[in-house]
Amino acid sequence: MKKPIERVDWVVVWVFVATVVGGLLLFEDTRSALSNGLTKVAEAVAPVAGSLTCCLPVALFLAGFYFVPTIIATKRNAINVAWIVVLNLLLGWTVLGWIAALVWACTDENS
Repeated sequence: MKKPIERVDWVVVWVFVATVVGGLLLFEDTRSALSNGLTKVAEAVAPVAGSLTCCLPVALFLAGFYFVPTIIATKRNAINVAWIVVLNLLLGWTVLGWIAALVWACTDENS
């Protein structure tokens, strides 16, 4: 039987995966609508599509990089995964909080 903390880890991973897949689907829908020649949609979406083409890959990379401590703690089955996730979410935007979460994820004992 899985411990509740392990289920929380997988929820975080699946939310991250769903966000990435949703972003890619949004980009793909926009691109396919433009290629189908829907003029009104193309005119309405063109400014957004241009910014998505540039910003979406960068945003996805930064989001993945932001959660590196969480991913490492989950893969290592660290004892304090829940606290590492909380530290990463709440203080990860500060460089010191992110580094602290990364060090904790790499040095915490495995369960």
